[in-house]
Amino acid sequence: MADKQVIDLVMSVNKHVEETAMQHLMLRNFIIVMCRSMTEEQKNQVRWQMRQIHQVTDAEHRQGDVEILEKTRRDMEIMLELIN
Repeated sequence: MADKQVIDLVMSVNKHVEETAMQHLMLRNFIIVMCRSMTEEQKNQVRWQMRQIHQVTDAEHRQGDVEILEKTRRDMEIMLELIN
């Protein structure tokens, strides 16, 4: 790859990562606001679903995947605390 192509690729990936981070933050805030108006039963269902989504499967036990999933799980735990 030419230097310009590498730079363009890095910039493109960086932009995508920034956009994804912003979407994650907006979605997180949206969920927190929604959960504040839920009944305790609904909150428990949301907590259970979030925990199920962030379970580590056997296929995801490569070290890099586990680190990413652990960070996501920590973020989710913070969100669950905020819902409380």
